[in-house]
Amino acid sequence: PALMVLVDLRSANSCEAKKALLPRAKENGDERVLPVLRKLQNAQGCGFLGLSECWGCLHRDNALGTTIEAIEERTKK
Repeated sequence: PALMVLVDLRSANSCEAKKALLPRAKENGDERVLPVLRKLQNAQGCGFLGLSECWGCLHRDNALGTTIEAIEERTKK
């Protein structure tokens, strides 16, 4: 399941598709998913001259942050 979450996150093209995968990532994601999720936290640097917000739908609430925290907590050893 963790590998499928990673594959699905990488192949999702829209912000909404990535956001829809957050519950699965929170439940099943492992340390392989964390770099992909952390990259999505970057809010600036997209679009024309890098002036647009990146992945805006992911920054309207804290779902991305809580997903990352949950995975980090679960994978601590």
